[in-house]
Formats: sequence, C-alpha cells, structure tokens
Amino acid sequence: MARLTECSGDKFTVTYDSVEKLRKGEVTELPSHPYMYAYIPKPMLAGMLSKFGLWVVYGIVHGSPEGSLNEKFPEIKTTSVKEVIGAWKGH
Repeated sequence: MARLTECSGDKFTVTYDSVEKLRKGEVTELPSHPYMYAYIPKPMLAGMLSKFGLWVVYGIVHGSPEGSLNEKFPEIKTTSVKEVIGAWKGH
C-alpha cells in the first residue's frame, strides 16, 4: 500500500483481517465489494475472499519468483505500478 500512496499521492486505510476473522468467513469490506453484490451475494463473496486470505496465511498461495515469467524471461522489462501511475498522471 505504501508504494501506491507514494505513486498516486492518495492516502489508503490499511486493514489486516485476523486469522480468526477469516476462519469465520469474514473480511473487511472494500469500496469495490458492494458493486459485486448484484452478482455474488455479500455472505458468499466474504466467504470466498476469506478462503483466499487463509490460503495466503497457510502458504497455499504465494508469490514466489521461482518459475515466474520474470525469471523465465529476464530480458523482458516489466512495468511497475509506479511507472503505470506516473504515465497516467503525465510524469
């Protein structure tokens, strides 16, 4: 989140959901969530997102660079979030 704040100049509220909260199928509601309720009911969305959170906590889902496209193709320069937002803002 700090990187996004640095890039955009916007302030973000950072919230950490506890494992206990995730185990109950609860997550902190984000501003984008209400738009999804017409397609996925709120309890179902919260349940799915809490499962994803638990997968991260337990190491089932992780962002290891091993075997990543960046590792396989080091000659390709990826664009950072900072660069994308800078281009969008005209920097």
